[in-house]
Amino acid sequence: MSSTQLAVPGDTVDHQVGRIRITLQYVREGAYTVTVYQGTHRVEDNCGSYTSEAEARLVARGYAQMYRAEQQPPANPLHALAAQGRHRQIRPTLAGAHLAAPSDPAQRVLRAAHAAGGTIARSKAATVVQLQALARKGLVTLNYQSGTGRRRVVESATLTERGRKAVA
Repeated sequence: MSSTQLAVPGDTVDHQVGRIRITLQYVREGAYTVTVYQGTHRVEDNCGSYTSEAEARLVARGYAQMYRAEQQPPANPLHALAAQGRHRQIRPTLAGAHLAAPSDPAQRVLRAAHAAGGTIARSKAATVVQLQALARKGLVTLNYQSGTGRRRVVESATLTERGRKAVA
C-alpha cells in the first residue's frame, strides 16, 4: 500500500496480488472503504467501510498479505520426505515416559553404545524394550534387520546427537 495521505474524496490506493485487486478509497471525512475484486468479481465478504484511514489501511494490508500467502506455491514434497527422517521412530507415550530422564539401565546402554563407537547391537544387556525406550526419548535411532518383509525387527541402535550429549 502507498504511504500517501488520502485527502480528496475519490482518492484511491490500489494494490494488486495476482488476480486480486484491493482498493482503498477516501469517500468523505471519517469514511473510507476497502473493496476487494477477484478479476471483475467483487468479493462482498471482504469489503467494508471504516472511520479512520489507519484502520482502513490496516485492513487492506491484511487482505493483501492473506491473498499473497494463499498464492505461495506448496512446499516441496521432497523436503517434507526428508524432514520425516528427523522424527522419532517410536510413538511417544500418553503418560509422558518419553520426556523422563533415562533410567540407570538405559544409561548403561547409552554408555556401552558410546564406548562401541555409537552403535550397540541388541543383546541381553541392550534389550528391545530398552532400545525402543531410548528411541522414544530421541536418544538413539533404531536399525532394523533386512529381509523380514513388513515386520520390523530391531537389530541395533545408533546414538543420535542428543544421545551423545546425554552420555557426556
